[in-house]
Amino acid sequence: MSVVSRLEGDVGSGTLVWIGDRSIPEFELAFHDCVELAAQVALRHDVEALTRRPAQQVDRIVLARATREPIDEPLFKSVASQYRDARLMELVGPLCEGDRRQLPVASTRVPWHRWNQVVASWFGGPVGNDPCSHQRARSVAVITSCYATAQTYLDLAESASVTACWCDQIDANRVRNVDAVWWDDSVVGPADVATWRQRLTRFASTLRPVRHAWITHGGRLDQRRAAISAGIELVISKPYRIDTLLDMIEAKPNAEMTQRHAA
Repeated sequence: MSVVSRLEGDVGSGTLVWIGDRSIPEFELAFHDCVELAAQVALRHDVEALTRRPAQQVDRIVLARATREPIDEPLFKSVASQYRDARLMELVGPLCEGDRRQLPVASTRVPWHRWNQVVASWFGGPVGNDPCSHQRARSVAVITSCYATAQTYLDLAESASVTACWCDQIDANRVRNVDAVWWDDSVVGPADVATWRQRLTRFASTLRPVRHAWITHGGRLDQRRAAISAGIELVISKPYRIDTLLDMIEAKPNAEMTQRHAA
C-alpha cells in the first residue's frame, strides 16, 4: 500500500511524498509525524519511483537518506521542477551526517536527531506532544559545568520572565521544587535508564511533576531512548532552536529572541 491516510484534523492540506526507507529506526519519529500530520502520505522507494508513479497535489517532499549513495542530480532536478511549489526536506540518517554534498535544488537539510525541533515549523503549527497541553513551567534549574555555559539558558529564561537558577552539579540540596530542569551535556552525558532515573529523582518536586530537557551534541538513538524512557521529555540536539526550550516555560518569548538560535 503506497498511500497512508491521516486521521481528522489535518495540519498539512496536500500530499506529502516520502522518498526512501521508512523502516530505519532513526526515521521512525519523523515518519510517524508525517503520517499523523499530512492529509495523505505517498511512499516511494527512490526518486526514480516517483517519476514512474507521480503523486497528486504534493505540497511537501521528504527525501530520507539512510546512506551516502549519490543522488542522480539531473533526475532529482526534474522531479523538483515537476513539484516546484512543494517544500523539500532532506532528512539525513546517522551514516550521512558527515556528507556535506548539497542537493542540486533548494531544500532544508535536517539531521534525524533534530527532527523534533523543526517539525512544528515544517507543518505550520504545534504538533505531537503539544507543549501548550501541559502546565507550563514558572521556574527552571539549569545544569551546566560552568556559568559561561549557563548564561545562554539563564538569559533565555529571563526573556520569558521565568525564574531561573544555575547548578554546576546534580545536587538537590541547592535548589528544590522547580518546575523544569534543563540538563546540559557538559555535566550529564548519556546513561542507561536506571542512571537517568536517579538523576531525575534528585530534582523531584512536591508541588507538581517536573519537566526535563536534555540538551546534547547529537547522541545515538539508544541513548536518546534511554533518557526518554527514564522521564526526559525533550532530547534536544545542539545547536538548538530556542523556541523548543521556550515551549517548556510559561511566558511568551520576546520577538527579538525567537529570531536567533543558541550555539
